[in-house]
Amino acid sequence: MSDISELIDDLRAEWAVTDELVAHLRGAQWKLATPSVDWQIRDQIAHLATTDAAVFTACKFADTGAPTGPAEMAGKAIDPTVLGDSSARLTGRLPRPAVMGMWRGARNKLADELIAMDQQRKIAWFGNLVTPATMAKMRLMETWAHTVDISDTLGREPAASERLRHIAELAVANQRYSFEVNDLAPLDEHVRVELTLPGGEAWVAGPPHIHERIIGDALEFCLVAVKRRHPDDTELQAVGPAADRWLQVLQAFTGKPGPGREPRLQQ
Repeated sequence: MSDISELIDDLRAEWAVTDELVAHLRGAQWKLATPSVDWQIRDQIAHLATTDAAVFTACKFADTGAPTGPAEMAGKAIDPTVLGDSSARLTGRLPRPAVMGMWRGARNKLADELIAMDQQRKIAWFGNLVTPATMAKMRLMETWAHTVDISDTLGREPAASERLRHIAELAVANQRYSFEVNDLAPLDEHVRVELTLPGGEAWVAGPPHIHERIIGDALEFCLVAVKRRHPDDTELQAVGPAADRWLQVLQAFTGKPGPGREPRLQQ
C-alpha cells in the first residue's frame, strides 16, 4: 500500500479500536496494572499521547537532507524507552479526561501532518530516518501493541484485522536489526514468511524457492513481533534452523526489546 491516505485511514482505525476499549473505563479500571511492568492502563494511553505528540514535532523538522534541530537531538541523545516511561508516568497522573483529550488531539494533528507532508521527506526518529508512510506503520504497530496490553488486562482477545500486515512488514524489514539489537550475528540465509490474515487472505514475504520459512497465523506472528507473546505459546512453525533463530528474536520495533512475555505454564 503506497497511498499515504489509505495508510492513515488504517492508523485512524487502529486508534479508534483503542479509544473504544478505554473510553468508558472509570476509577479502578483506569488504574489497573497491565502486563508491562509498573504500567497501569492510564500509563499506556499517556504513553501513546506523548509519543504521538513527539512524532508530530519530529515531522515539523523533517528534511530531505541531513536531519537538524530538536528531533535529531532527541533521537541521538535520549533512550526512547526511558523517555517514553518517564513522560507517560507524568502524563498518566492527570485526570482521565485530560489524558484522553491529549491523546485524541495529538493523534489527530499527527495524522493530518503525515498526510500533508512531502512523502519523500525523512523524519528523524531516535537515530533513524523514516518516510511518512513508514512512520504511519510504526505508529499503528505501537498503538496495537499497547492495546494488546490493555486487552489482556481487561480479559479480552487482542484485536485482529487485515491491518496486521503493516506490522508483519515492519518485522520482516527489521530482520537484520532484530539480531543486531540482541548482539547476535545476523542470518546468512533468507527466510520466507507465510502468514494467514484474519480474513483468510495469505500474506507472504520472500521468494517461494526459499526453504527456511516461518508459517502460521498473522495474529500470532505479530504478537511475537511486538513481544506480547512468547513463541512457545503460539502455533507458529519455524522450518529450518535459521527460521527458528529469527523467531526467537523477532521484533517489529526499534530499540532494546526488554524481557518480553515469559512462556505460559503448559497444562
